[in-house]
Amino acid sequence: MRPVINNTQAPAYKIAKYINKKMHHLINLTNNYNAKNSYEIAEELNKIKINENSRIITLDIKDIYVNLPLNGIMQATKYWLDKDNNSKDVMEQLISIIKTVIQQNYFQYKDTFYQPVKGIAMGSPLSGTIAEIYLQYVEETYIKQWWDTNEIMFYKRYVDDILII
Repeated sequence: MRPVINNTQAPAYKIAKYINKKMHHLINLTNNYNAKNSYEIAEELNKIKINENSRIITLDIKDIYVNLPLNGIMQATKYWLDKDNNSKDVMEQLISIIKTVIQQNYFQYKDTFYQPVKGIAMGSPLSGTIAEIYLQYVEETYIKQWWDTNEIMFYKRYVDDILII
């Protein structure tokens, strides 16, 4: 089951909305591997010389929001905040607030309340930003190495869909 929650009445909704806006000013994501649309990908693919040894891999990150690791989210957020030279106080406060918002990830089905053990709520204003922070951290940490050593010649991601050559 993958619940989509209307979080507008959730206790942490307003702070999530505020922190989401604040994070866009505090974290400058590189977007090195993000595709804006399929036209951009097609243009880049036309420039690639593919040979008989080339392999194409397509991936779709299954249920991205509900499968994000909480420790990974915190690590990625700290990484980007530190990279953008934010003060230690700002970093600690933001991480604390994000943890609080994520812990408010619960929902009701019939008469029973549930709190997932991992992931973030799909209906939170913060979810898309947190997912992007985490995915760009993974790309900066792992994909960049493969790119720099020419182990891959192409990597593009559109939200949770990935194309690798």
